[in-house]
Amino acid sequence: MRIQKKKHRFVGVWNWMKCLTNFSARQMLRYAYSNARVKGMRSHLMSRQQMDEMIGARSVDELMGMLNNMGYRKDFIKPAVRYGGADLVELALGRNLARTFTKVMKFTPACGRETIGALIDRWDVHNIKTILLAKSMNEENARIEPFLVNAGSLEDEQVSSLLRCEGVKDVVENLRNTRYYLPLIDKYDEYGKQKEISILLSALDSFYYTHLPSRIQATHKDEQVILKLVESEVDMKNVMNILRAKKGGIKVDAIRGMLFEGGTLSRRELEKMAEAESLEEAVASLKRRYELSEAYENFKKDNSLTHFEVALERRIVEQGIRALRMSILSVGAIASFIFLKEEETNNIRKIVRGIEFEIPRDEIREMVIPIGG
Repeated sequence: MRIQKKKHRFVGVWNWMKCLTNFSARQMLRYAYSNARVKGMRSHLMSRQQMDEMIGARSVDELMGMLNNMGYRKDFIKPAVRYGGADLVELALGRNLARTFTKVMKFTPACGRETIGALIDRWDVHNIKTILLAKSMNEENARIEPFLVNAGSLEDEQVSSLLRCEGVKDVVENLRNTRYYLPLIDKYDEYGKQKEISILLSALDSFYYTHLPSRIQATHKDEQVILKLVESEVDMKNVMNILRAKKGGIKVDAIRGMLFEGGTLSRRELEKMAEAESLEEAVASLKRRYELSEAYENFKKDNSLTHFEVALERRIVEQGIRALRMSILSVGAIASFIFLKEEETNNIRKIVRGIEFEIPRDEIREMVIPIGG
């Protein structure tokens, strides 16, 4: 009888192990093709040497020539009819990013599409925020379009429709049938009273980053790494919101309304930073979490918050993306490419605008965060 029980237990454990093995095998098979595609695409990301060569470009036109030889040629053709210079580069970068992410979504296995789609949807938020800000400042559409990236779940026509709206209220109403309507309409009365567009922009960020973790199916180690990377991004956004507010002399109560959950910094840590008497004190309150002393010394020289943004961004790249780069046969490898491609785009943007505004090359180099070898 005892032998029979042991036999049943052994069979049960054996069947469970077979199911687990079969699941892992199925998981690997699902991602084998997509990871091979991503590996090939990642090999075409710009190297450190290519970034240095672009920083050394003598003009925006010379930089465009380099990009034409680096896989961006077709992205310049259509917008070149209406735009030129740095704006044309911005448009080409956006088109390339959208084209690349569309391709990635097509070969991502069904079980990973929600996670990858959730990450890419940040570009919906980027576009809506860009349009809202521009409408609040009565900017012309031609000034806005170069900064839009149609890579999220909103269709091109939806984004174009937002662009055609007359004002902030029209933009919000135009989003009625999307997930972004409720967080905006919920804060619209407050915006109407204060006429401070940051109220709506913060509402969008808060909505996106608060709901993002629930859209990432963190059942494996790789997805958990993605979540940690997202948490780091939330921390960065909260810290930069506070620093911008401190520099702008915004009151503590208003700053509290700009903060949102989802990061590793607690509400108390963020409020302590917001309550600081000065920007220096706000930075000092984070010394146990972040090394920002060099960024603060540079800030004192030119009064630019960019130094803090670059330091925080560099930390995310070095810690989070490095971990994802080790991912194989999983959604983590695809997410890694998404983050790296976005960082490449950000780097080129910094370079082209730096050249346009004749910023010294050493300063541009400090803003660029290398992603390749």
